[in-house]
Amino acid sequence: MRCILLGSGTSTGVPEVGCHCRICRSQDRHDKRTRISLLVITDSGKRVLIDCSPDFRRQALSADIDSLNAILITHEHYDHVGGLDDVRTISWLRDLPVYGEEKVLASIRERLHYVFRKNPYPGTPRLTLHSVEPGVPFQIDGLTVEPIRVMHGTLPILGYRIGDMAFLTDVKTIGEEDLKKLEGVRLLFINGLRFRKEHPSHQTIEQAIEISARLDNPETVLIHLSHHAPLHEELLTLLPSHIHPGYDGLEAVIENAEISIRDFVPHLSRAEYTYQDCGRIDYESALNLQRDLFTQAVDTKLEGHTPENTLLFCEHEPVLTLGKHGHEENLLLPEQLLKNRGIRLYHIERGGD
Repeated sequence: MRCILLGSGTSTGVPEVGCHCRICRSQDRHDKRTRISLLVITDSGKRVLIDCSPDFRRQALSADIDSLNAILITHEHYDHVGGLDDVRTISWLRDLPVYGEEKVLASIRERLHYVFRKNPYPGTPRLTLHSVEPGVPFQIDGLTVEPIRVMHGTLPILGYRIGDMAFLTDVKTIGEEDLKKLEGVRLLFINGLRFRKEHPSHQTIEQAIEISARLDNPETVLIHLSHHAPLHEELLTLLPSHIHPGYDGLEAVIENAEISIRDFVPHLSRAEYTYQDCGRIDYESALNLQRDLFTQAVDTKLEGHTPENTLLFCEHEPVLTLGKHGHEENLLLPEQLLKNRGIRLYHIERGGD
C-alpha cells in the first residue's frame, strides 16, 4: 500500500493569507502546506482519496492523478470537501462513489446542488453518494474500509482504517472502544495542530504522540499542521524517531514488514509508444480507429494495467466537422453542395462549433 500525503495543512493552509510570522515566511518547501488530503493506492492499484480539499486541483496535478476509485469524506467542513467539483475531469464518463455519514452527504448535496438536481448542470462530476456508519466496515471493489468515530471538539466525525493504515484528522478526543479498533495499525496519520497549547477542537502534537504510544508506537505521520507548529526542521529534532512531521508530497509505503517514509516522485518519464502510418485514409475510418484505441486504453487502465500509447500518421480528403454544440446554420454551403465539391460533413462528439 502506498499513501501519498497530498496536503498536510490545517484549514487556512501554510503560509496563511496576510500572515508574516517566521513559519509563514519559511522558504523550506516542507513548511508550505495545502489543505489536508491523502491518496491511498492499494497493491492491486485501487486509488482511494481521503478528503477532497479546496486545493485538490493543484494537488492532483502535482501527483499526476488521472483516476480515482472512490472518495472517503471525514466530515463536512469546507477544507475537507471544497475540491469535490474539481474531480469533474476524471468523473465525466463514469460514476465516482463518495462515502461519508448521512449528515455529511446532505451537506454535499446542498453545496453541489447543481450536480444532484434532476437535470445536472452540463459537465459536472458524476458523483454517487453512499452513507456509512462508524464501526460498520464496507467494501470498495474488494477493499475493506472501517469508519472510526472520533470527536472534533463537540462534532462527531469519522476517521478511516484501511488494513494496516489509519487516517485520523481533526481529532480532539477518541473513545476507548474506538481506540481499540485501531489496535495493530502499522501506519498512522493523525492530526497535531500545534505543539503544546490546547485548542478547543484539535489535539496538539504532544497529544498525538500520546495516542501513538497507546497504539504501541506505529510509524506515525503528523497532519493538519498549522503555522503555530514548529518549523519542519525543528520538528525533526523534537519528535521521537517513529513520529514524522507530515508535509505535502510525503509518501509512506507499506511493503511486507517494512514501512518507508520518503518523497513522492510522480511518474512523468517519457512514455513508450508505437506508431501507425495510415497513409491516405478517409476521415471516418481514421476517427473509428482513434475511438477503438481510446476505448482499449480506458479498459486497460480500469483493469489496473498501463495502456499502450499509439501515434497515428494520416491524411484525408477535405472535411468539415460539427461538434455536439455546433450549428448547421453556420455552414457557408449546404451539405449537398459540399458533397458536390468533394467535401464531407461529419457530426462528431467533440465540443465546439
